[in-house]
Amino acid sequence: MGFWNIFFSSLPKEKEESLVLEKLEKEILPFLDQDRKESFATLDILLKKFPRALASLLHKRMESWDFDFIVKVAHFFCKIKNNKKFEFFLENFQPKDKKDRAWIFLISLLLFPCEKKIEKTIQKKIHAILGTKTAQTLLEVIAGIEPETPSYITLMKGALGLPLIPVFRKLVQSSKPEIAQSTLLALAGLEEKKEEILPILMDALDAPDASVCKAAAIALSMVGESSVPYLQKTLKSKQTRLRTSSAWALGKMGKKAKNAAEDLIDAIEDKDKRVRNAALWALERIGPEICPVLIAKLQNHPKLSLLISGCDLLEKFSLDSPESHAFIMNLSNHDDKRLAQKAIYLLGKNKVVHSYSLLIKALEKEEELQKEALNALESLSTFIPEAIDPVVGILEKGSPVLRKAAANALFQIGGKEKKTQDAFLLALKDGEKSVKRASLRGLALFQEKAYIALPDILVLLESSKEKSLLLHCMETLAQIGEKAKDAIPLLEKWVLSQDDTLCAKSTRALGAIGVASIPVLFSKIDKASNNQLKEITKAFVKIGPSAIPYLVKAIKSQSPVFREVASDALGYLGESSLNALRKLMQEPDFWVKKAVLRAWQKNGKTAIPFLIDIIREQEDFNASVMAIEVLKKMKHKSLPSMICLLDDPQPQLSQLAVQSLRKVNQDYHQAIPDLLFLLKSPKPLIRQSVAWCLGEIGNKDSLVIQALDSLQQDPDPNVKQTAQETKEKLIQFDPLQNQRAKKKEQI
Repeated sequence: MGFWNIFFSSLPKEKEESLVLEKLEKEILPFLDQDRKESFATLDILLKKFPRALASLLHKRMESWDFDFIVKVAHFFCKIKNNKKFEFFLENFQPKDKKDRAWIFLISLLLFPCEKKIEKTIQKKIHAILGTKTAQTLLEVIAGIEPETPSYITLMKGALGLPLIPVFRKLVQSSKPEIAQSTLLALAGLEEKKEEILPILMDALDAPDASVCKAAAIALSMVGESSVPYLQKTLKSKQTRLRTSSAWALGKMGKKAKNAAEDLIDAIEDKDKRVRNAALWALERIGPEICPVLIAKLQNHPKLSLLISGCDLLEKFSLDSPESHAFIMNLSNHDDKRLAQKAIYLLGKNKVVHSYSLLIKALEKEEELQKEALNALESLSTFIPEAIDPVVGILEKGSPVLRKAAANALFQIGGKEKKTQDAFLLALKDGEKSVKRASLRGLALFQEKAYIALPDILVLLESSKEKSLLLHCMETLAQIGEKAKDAIPLLEKWVLSQDDTLCAKSTRALGAIGVASIPVLFSKIDKASNNQLKEITKAFVKIGPSAIPYLVKAIKSQSPVFREVASDALGYLGESSLNALRKLMQEPDFWVKKAVLRAWQKNGKTAIPFLIDIIREQEDFNASVMAIEVLKKMKHKSLPSMICLLDDPQPQLSQLAVQSLRKVNQDYHQAIPDLLFLLKSPKPLIRQSVAWCLGEIGNKDSLVIQALDSLQQDPDPNVKQTAQETKEKLIQFDPLQNQRAKKKEQI
């Protein structure tokens, strides 16, 4: 004992822990299964002299110990009698969270017989760490009492619940379903001892109470792949509920249950409908991984009911393997009509283009198969010349349902063949509206060649009251273009329609027809709503440069609405309108100038070089002033161009550049990509200005930081310094503080 007295009283912390560890490993841990007096004496001294160091070391070591070894340590500690320092040791033994393995030790101490004082110390610690409700429930479980709040049992996961497995086994059999359910979910949350947990869950899967049974299925799905072999066995049980619950649990597991696919496919043929439905649902949940197994099973067991169920399941997935395509193609010739229909549907859904010959043959069979084959051909969405004649034959002589399907199929597979166009022309006279709609879609593919159908389209546009048919007429007229000018009087009446779709389609059709529509479009402007004005503007843009003389005239008018539409249209027309806008700058009228200014702004970046040239030329003072105003209003759009003008010899341009840079702030973030591009400039002034602007914008994007890092290596010292200052500014930058400062200035 002299050894202890000499060294333990004054050793530094590191040496204390080292010595405690040595004593633990040599004199205590190897003898846990023996009632060795020397080991108890050593532990007694360690607890008296260094409870804090012992608690810290044990806590660290337990992270690598298995469950059974920690339980042995706890059992050994329980044999210590009348040691007041044991309480101090426990106070320093602090679990971090529910996964901390220190809980195994603490809860095991409570499960073994120990002194009342020790028991109270542990209970106090549990209350302090877990909170009153959880601690109360945990202590009730340990004591073998049915908890007052069963839902808190579910919180006993991880290491916290591992020592409680024997107690949980009893609670699962409780007469109160809520206790059994919560216990099952707690068991599912334990990451060890699966070999003990799974049999408990499997037994509960057959519980008489349906809610407990469901909780067991959920728990098994939470456990994951390790529960799959157990559930595969119970899928073959004689009890219907057990088979159903097993299939449901596998489905809840999703992809993790893929190894059970074959057993679930067998369950599709179960005598009980509930089991069959659960198996189908589970297979769908597992996902497309089941397809190879399912197809192999269907090929080897060609029972009709299984084939139909299998095809229903295959509809849920995309099939792209050659084996799956070959299997479906083979089924499409099956004697059973239902099965053949399903197979043909799958060929279309999965776009099996090389199956078109089978689909063409199906066009000669019963009406149901014909319809499915036509739908499949439509889904293939590719030019199939061999299919045109049989499809046209059905379009001419089939039933209404088949004619509609044939018209839709022909739209996708007929291309721009002459016989396809003729078939659509004929179908336009069909009595069925659905066939007319499909034929209009088809004719639109031929664009201006569809002009031959114009008389029939005009009759439909004038006489029809069905919205969808009118819309298809308008779309086809838009595709015909200029040759459809005879439709202008009929389209005119829909421009101001309260129906937004009819208004948009009719106005777009007028735009596609071209210059001949311009008077009609202008005649509607005064009475148009905002949305209708937008559509009219789009129509002018669609007409293109041919509309510019009319728009120039409109922008000079006294009507503010005319000016607005004309300025927007000229703005959206881009480069083709710039010369006209340049001339309009000389107009003395204030409102015309304002409209022209709006048009320049709409042109955006396209107009910037043009505006700079106007300022540089100085031919027209008013035009130069307006160009400067436009560039200022463009803000971030013109910033890169302004930077390039900083050292321009023309004073007006260099001053404009300086003024533009002074206004740079956070709202200019959209200019960053263009600014970064300017870093390639050979001029140091431009690179330095870009660095400064990035600081004012305040964006900490990784590309910005990388750019600034590279500028810090720049050969020019001014660029280097500005880049460094900008980077420091960005690191300290607080956008909220900036906004607050702005508001303060405004106040």
